[in-house]
Amino acid sequence: MDDKDRYQRLIALLDGDKGKKHDAVIAKIARDYAKSRLHETNLTAEAYARRNDGEHWSDLFEEYEPRWCRADVRQTELAKQAASTQATTLRGVTYKLIIWRWEAVAQSGDVGFDARHDLFAFGAYLDLLRLAELNELAHQNDGAA
Repeated sequence: MDDKDRYQRLIALLDGDKGKKHDAVIAKIARDYAKSRLHETNLTAEAYARRNDGEHWSDLFEEYEPRWCRADVRQTELAKQAASTQATTLRGVTYKLIIWRWEAVAQSGDVGFDARHDLFAFGAYLDLLRLAELNELAHQNDGAA
């Protein structure tokens, strides 16, 4: 399963959580984050497809770069909201850590850890995925860490 599939699964899961009382605000933030990442992933796939069809990368970059930047700004806003919103359930904490993990991979490469201390948060993330029965939302690179 690739990132696009994971974003779609998280969106579907969180859409199913609408109206439930547990951490509705964090669920909405996580859903919005997943939608923004999916949008960015689709933009990137579209740009690469056009490049493969012979368009020049410099022209494509000029066209797509403002949209990628808007998506990045939106994701930063959502990450700040998630970090500052207090979770009231383990599921809410898990949603926050799903965002953390996907962002870590997006920013730092395949495994997504810049420092050894990240491994402690990673261990908590894996535990919470299991306890919240959300293992299917683990990042595809979690086994490599």
